[in-house]
Amino acid sequence: MFDTTFAALGPLSLIAMGLALLWFAASRIDSSRVDSGVLVVLLRVVGWTMLLIGVLIMLAFMSHAFALFLWISTIVVLISTVVRYFAAEQQSLLWALTVAAERGIPLESAARSFAEERNDRIGRRSALLADYLEAGVPLSLALKRSKTHVPSAITLAADLGQETGTLGTALRQAVGQIDESETTLRWTLERLFYVAFVVLFSCAALTFLMVKIIPLFKQILSDFDMDLPYATRALISVSDVLANGWPLLVPVIIIWSFLVSVGLCSYMGIAPHRLPLVNRLWWSADCALVMRWLANSVRQQRPLAEVIRTLATRFPQHRVRLRLEHASSRIDRGADWCESLRSAGLIRRSESALFKTAERVGNLEWTLDEMANSGMRRATYRIRAWMNIAFPAVLLLLGLMVLFVTVGVLMPLIAMIDGLA
Repeated sequence: MFDTTFAALGPLSLIAMGLALLWFAASRIDSSRVDSGVLVVLLRVVGWTMLLIGVLIMLAFMSHAFALFLWISTIVVLISTVVRYFAAEQQSLLWALTVAAERGIPLESAARSFAEERNDRIGRRSALLADYLEAGVPLSLALKRSKTHVPSAITLAADLGQETGTLGTALRQAVGQIDESETTLRWTLERLFYVAFVVLFSCAALTFLMVKIIPLFKQILSDFDMDLPYATRALISVSDVLANGWPLLVPVIIIWSFLVSVGLCSYMGIAPHRLPLVNRLWWSADCALVMRWLANSVRQQRPLAEVIRTLATRFPQHRVRLRLEHASSRIDRGADWCESLRSAGLIRRSESALFKTAERVGNLEWTLDEMANSGMRRATYRIRAWMNIAFPAVLLLLGLMVLFVTVGVLMPLIAMIDGLA
């Protein structure tokens, strides 16, 4: 009894002490003082370590054989919570800068006010951002030097927005696009991660059944001079085929591992559109961003060739920069800008004809904006449509597999009951 009580109170004590240290470091010490910075970092490291160890020990006592799975899940959830918390706070800073730019408020004042309300890492970086802005550093460079990590679309909006005098509008469009794209892509990748996890759990359960349960059924039924039912024999045959032909499953395992990695990265808040192959899903959004900046240049009556040349050097996505460089070189040789963008694969033939007509009638700005919005919607609808078809189909297939395994496992029990009766 004493050992059980001590085992239960030990992890709880570690968790309580870790929370106390984190609370003391957050609210009782002024981390802005130089002599307190090291103490705050030390208290936070010790507090988080004690909290994590206490949680893991408690999960080990509660789950026993499944402790490893719960440990992995707990670590993923904790990392996701921390990353998404800082991402949400950083998004608040971006919206504060957006509103300040729209209303003519100095950006350094907005960043300084945001920093004065906080006593954490985001607050310190906001204060450093305000210092750089007060020194006359451009916003995109100030964000980089203050280590305020923002999406590449925000950096492009800050860079070109200050250059063209449309910083507020550019930031609002970029922040809104990021919110929509991240929501859609994270929704998709989380479902892929769910399917991948179900497949992993099903394979582990099937392996356990084949190694532990089915041999026992064979022994018991042989003692009763009974044969294995057909469903069980079929299950064993399928398992033998998979065990003997495992090299053929290597591509499937690689794809499954990739889906798990993508789902984990998405769940933990890492930008999924930067991952290999996944960024192909968001090509329409990249092209829409190019058209949006072209519309902005038409609104300001700037030459489109100049804007395309500028985007070719500053666009965040490398593959888009290469295509913009190709289009820019064709324009420099005297080609039409619509045909150059179509040749580079940034717009389609129908869009090129539409832009030429809009340019002749004088509503090119509106057409570019509408096609940019249509590109964003098209990317979102395409991803959601594929997922709405594939997700139920995969769940139905997994359900049929579970039914097949369940029938194969239950039939020996039914056969033994009939034999005893």
